[in-house]
Amino acid sequence: MGNVHTKTLGAYLKNVRTSRKMSRKDVIMLRNNEVICSENHLADIENGKCSPSSEILNMLLIKLGISYDGIMEIVYGVSFTAFMNKFAQAWDMVYVDGFEKHIMIIEELKNNKDFDQSIPTIKQAILLLEGCVEMQYRKNYTRSIELHKEALELTVKKSFKNNLVQLSRIENHFFSLIEYRLLKCLAISYASLFMRDEAIDLFYVIQDSLENSHSPYSLKKLLLPSIYFNLSILLYKVNRIADSYSVATQGIEFCNMSREYKELPKLLSHQGLTLHYLHRQDEALASFKSAHSFYIAHNNLERAKYLSERMFNLGKYIPD
Repeated sequence: MGNVHTKTLGAYLKNVRTSRKMSRKDVIMLRNNEVICSENHLADIENGKCSPSSEILNMLLIKLGISYDGIMEIVYGVSFTAFMNKFAQAWDMVYVDGFEKHIMIIEELKNNKDFDQSIPTIKQAILLLEGCVEMQYRKNYTRSIELHKEALELTVKKSFKNNLVQLSRIENHFFSLIEYRLLKCLAISYASLFMRDEAIDLFYVIQDSLENSHSPYSLKKLLLPSIYFNLSILLYKVNRIADSYSVATQGIEFCNMSREYKELPKLLSHQGLTLHYLHRQDEALASFKSAHSFYIAHNNLERAKYLSERMFNLGKYIPD
């Protein structure tokens, strides 16, 4: 017999499935006649007789359009919500409060008996923070990759071990916020080790997932601008200038549409750089001017001066 969490989870999945008028067969079927699990196994999960593996649960949630974090809050209640609030505070401090503070927060999360360490999302969150310590402070990118892969394999194990791009076999696939951050940090670590092709592949997976899935719009606003910028930079570094320009342009369009302006001047500046190398100097100047105006308006004089020098090199100096 399943425990109370198993029964709560199963009942919720069944309620969502029936409310959407989906049969069990509808839920388990993937592309190319692959299946998530058998119909009998899904019936046992819904009736609280067994718990799904992390991988099966992740795929069921995707097919039903349920966020991983949302289902965890429903199943595990206040304890999980408290952990996620604490994690959010820790994440905000990653690049601010320094190494010792970061380690202290991680130990606090790991040793708090109110937080069930068997919950995959909690395990993932802690591994994400530990990997960030290796990446940000110790510059041990190999160890960061190991930790972030370990975390991802808790929920996307089979697909991740073989080929992450295979996740496209699930229509409208999207990840949880923690999984997206794991993928981004993994890509950054790859890039730091000059494994740029691997990093580019991962950034494209994230971009494609966010653009084409039913992931919440708030998640897209939070993550997509920085994904566009990082991907554009990497493409430029491997001399894929036209692709770099295209991604930067997509990022600028998204920032303007979503009114999410944090990454906009960096994207405009990089777009100008790619246009310069594509010998489209007037357009490059226009992009530099737009970024320059943004930095002046927000009193970032250092970046504005850098762009003035860029425009001077184009023969079109604009004083700060």
